[in-house]
Amino acid sequence: MNTPAIVSRVAFVLTVAAPAASLVAQQQPPSPSPATAPSLWELVVQGGLMMIPIALCSLIALAVAVERWVALRPKAVVPPGALKGLDRAVASAEDPVKAALAYCRKHPSPLAQVLQAGMERAGEPLERIERAIAEAGERAAFELSRRLRTLSVIGSVAPLLGLLGTIFGLISAFQTIAVSSNALGKPEMFAGGIYEALTTTAAGLLVAIPAVILHNYFLARIEHLLVKLDDAASTFLRTHAAALSPPAHDSVHSVAPRLEPQHVA
Repeated sequence: MNTPAIVSRVAFVLTVAAPAASLVAQQQPPSPSPATAPSLWELVVQGGLMMIPIALCSLIALAVAVERWVALRPKAVVPPGALKGLDRAVASAEDPVKAALAYCRKHPSPLAQVLQAGMERAGEPLERIERAIAEAGERAAFELSRRLRTLSVIGSVAPLLGLLGTIFGLISAFQTIAVSSNALGKPEMFAGGIYEALTTTAAGLLVAIPAVILHNYFLARIEHLLVKLDDAASTFLRTHAAALSPPAHDSVHSVAPRLEPQHVA
């Protein structure tokens, strides 16, 4: 076997094959990099202009929820020590009505407002006392239900804003198909419009669902607080009927009217 001849042939093959392999490697497209999940800001940007009102709705709903959460604490509506404090004020005073009124003004709360309205009419005709207590109960219910309508409106409007963004996104996608003859063969050309459509729909639902849940939760809490308010006020006036006055006691049939869902303001 002629070893030098074999070596020379192998060297010749390697010399010819190396440039060809290099040329093939240059012609091959680079491997695509792995896709990364978009950030929250990228999702907002891809959603288009309709994401702006949806984001505003989310901020308003959050602010209302925090404010109502603080305002609807049970101890803020019916303070735990209010009845005991009123009992001490009435028991140690020569004029129980004036003492109770002074205590209510010093420690304001929905319970104190309702009691104050009835005691201010002590000694007057029964109709006036009943009217004063009913009006105070209605005012208390209105104050407790403030801004709940905002959550209800956001729960209804946010999905519609998302749907409107979906329509805009689909219009953009079909417009791209209409103006480009080869768009159907390149889905990336109109995928942006569909991406925008899906993003706004999801964003609208993500804002609306918590808003509806919070609205119903706060409504149930208000109804519970009004029952506690009515019970506490009625208990106090029955206990001190002799010290206050019969009209103020007899008028307490329903101090805090029940709040119906359709009347929430």
